[in-house]
Amino acid sequence: MNVRRRVLIGTVAGVVVVAGAGVAAVVANRGGEHRRVHVAGPTTRDTSTSTTGASTSSSTSVSTSSSTLPPTSEPPPGPTSPTVAPTVPGTTSDTSVLAGSITVDNPTLIAEQPAALTLTIRNTSDQTFHDDIKPPVHLSVMLNGTMPFPDGVCSDADTSDFTMAPHEQRTYSVHITPTRHMLGPATLDAVFLYNGPAGSALEDSGGCIGGDAPGRVPALAVKIVPPGWSDGQPLDAAQGHWLGRITVAAQEAHVGDTVTVTATAKNVGQHDQSTRGFGSLVADCRGSGPGPGLTTMWWRGTFFPATVIRPLQTKTMSFAVVLEPGFVGTAICSVEMAFNGDLEHAEYNRYLEAPWNSFEVLAAG
Repeated sequence: MNVRRRVLIGTVAGVVVVAGAGVAAVVANRGGEHRRVHVAGPTTRDTSTSTTGASTSSSTSVSTSSSTLPPTSEPPPGPTSPTVAPTVPGTTSDTSVLAGSITVDNPTLIAEQPAALTLTIRNTSDQTFHDDIKPPVHLSVMLNGTMPFPDGVCSDADTSDFTMAPHEQRTYSVHITPTRHMLGPATLDAVFLYNGPAGSALEDSGGCIGGDAPGRVPALAVKIVPPGWSDGQPLDAAQGHWLGRITVAAQEAHVGDTVTVTATAKNVGQHDQSTRGFGSLVADCRGSGPGPGLTTMWWRGTFFPATVIRPLQTKTMSFAVVLEPGFVGTAICSVEMAFNGDLEHAEYNRYLEAPWNSFEVLAAG
């Protein structure tokens, strides 16, 4: 009987959704066919990572140290007996026969910087291992945050259709890069990923969602921190927990008017939090003009002043938006998070609860 490391997490469109340590999401329909669905957050997969591991025809740089148990010794001399053909081991897809480990030099990973890790895996059975769900099967390492429906990043250790001989062992060196949205505790897991549907963008890579997990390769707990940050410092804005509020001085305004926008950020966490750093708090407004063809977006915004805010304390700031002719339409304002000082590409952040506000921009009267 095949053993899959999975736990039930819900249903999607009438199919059962299952996941487990080392597997983001797999579904099994009533007919027993397995397929993958995207039930997690945004994910990325790196198929170009250099790995070390042994014989493979993959175009990526993979060299395995591969070994097998020594052959048994010859039996002692005895009476002659009829020659019997040796038993040829079969093939198993039971993932519980795969054991191993994931190790890193430092369990603290830096966001947006590659981290080196080692994956060791061995087939403990007398049979050749090959997954039976949807070949070709890629052995990968998945870095997953611990929040519900987290972001995930995968890096292929072996891009060939993964097969292991009886009692074979391989060691892979893999690099994986955490994203800026993965700050906090996370886990590294060994997973099997599959190619996407023929003709789709995922045909050759399969993304980073779904798959089986080698049954006896324990997940490794790690922590992801911003560049330049260390324990004992106030939390970076992107590590903190915030409640943002924004108000506008008018619900309607005309081209040529100036609208004052006021934003407040409250530290709702348990530690001191900085407003500026790898992540920075931003108050902004954006909208679209009524021009022909594709919508023309406009944007105005500013950083919160650089400061450290203690738990349950707030910081309030204001900025002015001068309404130009191309601004006619709806303006939406909010508190957001910018990364690496990129003010104009501020975005949603899961640690920032910030309802938006809006006002209408009318043509000049």
